[in-house]
Amino acid sequence: MKHKLIFLSLIAFLLIGLGANASHSSAADISGWKQVNGTWYYYQNNTIVTGWVKYNNEWYYMDSKGAMVTGWVQADNKWYYMDSSGAMTTGWIKVDNKWYYMKASGERQTGWLYYQYKWYFLNSSGIMLTGWIADGGKYYYMDTSGSMKTGWLQLGTSWYYLKSSGERTIGMYAVGTKLYLFNNAGVKQTNLWHAQNDKKYYFQSSGEAAKGITDISGTKYVFTTDGTLAVGWAKVDGYWYYANGQGIVQTGWFTQQDKKYYLNTNGKMQTGWLTLLDKTYYFGTDGSLKTGLISIADKKYYFNSEGIVYKGGWFTINNQKYYANDKGELKLDWFELNGKWYYMGTDGVMKTGWVYVNYKWYYLNADGERQQGWLLEGGHWYYLNSGGAMQTGWISLNSKWYYLNKSGIMFTGWYQVDGKWYYSDGNGVMKTGWVTVDGKEYYIEPNGVWIPVSRELEGKVVVIDAGHGGTDSGAYVNGFMEKNINLSVALKLKDQLRKHGAKIHMTRSTDVFVTLTNRVTFSNSINPDAFIAIHVNSAGDTSVKGIETYYNPFTGILPAESKTFATDVQNSIIKTTGAYSRGVKTADFAVLRGNVAPALLVEIGFLTNSTEQTNLLSSSYQTKLVNGLRDGLMLFID
Repeated sequence: MKHKLIFLSLIAFLLIGLGANASHSSAADISGWKQVNGTWYYYQNNTIVTGWVKYNNEWYYMDSKGAMVTGWVQADNKWYYMDSSGAMTTGWIKVDNKWYYMKASGERQTGWLYYQYKWYFLNSSGIMLTGWIADGGKYYYMDTSGSMKTGWLQLGTSWYYLKSSGERTIGMYAVGTKLYLFNNAGVKQTNLWHAQNDKKYYFQSSGEAAKGITDISGTKYVFTTDGTLAVGWAKVDGYWYYANGQGIVQTGWFTQQDKKYYLNTNGKMQTGWLTLLDKTYYFGTDGSLKTGLISIADKKYYFNSEGIVYKGGWFTINNQKYYANDKGELKLDWFELNGKWYYMGTDGVMKTGWVYVNYKWYYLNADGERQQGWLLEGGHWYYLNSGGAMQTGWISLNSKWYYLNKSGIMFTGWYQVDGKWYYSDGNGVMKTGWVTVDGKEYYIEPNGVWIPVSRELEGKVVVIDAGHGGTDSGAYVNGFMEKNINLSVALKLKDQLRKHGAKIHMTRSTDVFVTLTNRVTFSNSINPDAFIAIHVNSAGDTSVKGIETYYNPFTGILPAESKTFATDVQNSIIKTTGAYSRGVKTADFAVLRGNVAPALLVEIGFLTNSTEQTNLLSSSYQTKLVNGLRDGLMLFID
């Protein structure tokens, strides 16, 4: 349309121009367009122009005679197309039902053309081609608009794939993640096997190469992720399969390199638990059948040589016993069965004999049953409590005491515990009181302790009287009570004298109140060789100090003996303590009155004197007092 407008404008211009020429025939200069006998010419300075003419931004072509050309024109070995107005065309043109493309220079395009993001192909005559074209040994497909196709193309029942370059694909080619096969004509192949580079492929009805497990004519094959037919192990969708030499999926039992595997009906390699025909198996993560002792999820199981798990009771392997429940789980640690306890090691083996569990010893007989009560083993007696744990140290059974050492062995005869001597008979029962061992008599305290004796006081009987007691505290200074000091010294003296063979009787051994009369009555009932009353003094004057010993010449039964006894004790006690001596004194004290034995009362110091108070409360000083009392007694009796 644009060209037509230009053409009409040109005609109008020429008519006006010619009219002007007609009016001025005398003008010498002829220029511009002139039509002669229906043919247009272009003049410049009265001369007809040939070749290219540019007029009003349009190009025209004048032949060798100057005549304006329309249609095809060849100039300088190039082809141009001039429309009916003579103007040179550019862009797409349709001539004789054929499309051409004229460059901006007007030159006719040939070969490949990229236009508005599409490719076109124009042959050597400039004609735009459609359908299949061949270029450089490659094939392309141009649609009815002439644009080059890419991607999938269906022509009739055949499918083709054109690369992004437009090139037709042949051979094996991957489209995305899918592999296809195209014949030499580019047609997609289906339902056929294909071998290439020593590898086999199968292209399905969709044309895609088979991957994974594929059923072909009723037979299952394994293909890898790249589409090649697998031989041997192959992993598909997280599962392992095994294919024979033809790539066929195998099922059932399978042995390789001394390992046994099971492939289910779908060909998947079995892992974990499997029950077949009431037999239970276990396969590792590598698919191999497990045998022997295996740990699974913190539980232990035992599988025989065929991989079958033992379950439902006792079983023996290599002379070792195991117990598995109905699930095949081995019993570990302690477990009870029919009222009997057994101990199974971390390997599931039933233990016998001694076992050490949680810092305790237990004994299991030959049948693995945990024992309790008395046990004779290896010539030694042991005691196992109701829970089966071996006992050590002191135990009391039926009001009888026994001692078991750190190894649990019951002691008999003489033995030491914490520095003290004890004696147990042949049955292990701890003895108290007088016992005869190897023809010699020994005295054992009620608590079972035997105090080793020397013979100086053997056979002598002494009554020790700890002054005051119970509700009668005696002297009371700064919260300290005389009765407690008296008892502490008396108990120490008792132990000391017994070491030398004396038989000791205490008017009180605990913090109880005993009347003065009862003290004398008790002593006289024994008729001892000596009576010693122990007291602590006090005074209003805190500077008063010293030790003094009393005897009773007034109402005492043995005044002379008592005086000698008091003198020996006073001298000895001053010697061992270094205390100030207040001498031997007389007094009609109730505990000395009517006492049938040589009797004395010793005031071992003043609680009101700060220095002596400190001494009296000191265990080491009390020992010095006791040593003095002992020495005085032994001097008197000698």
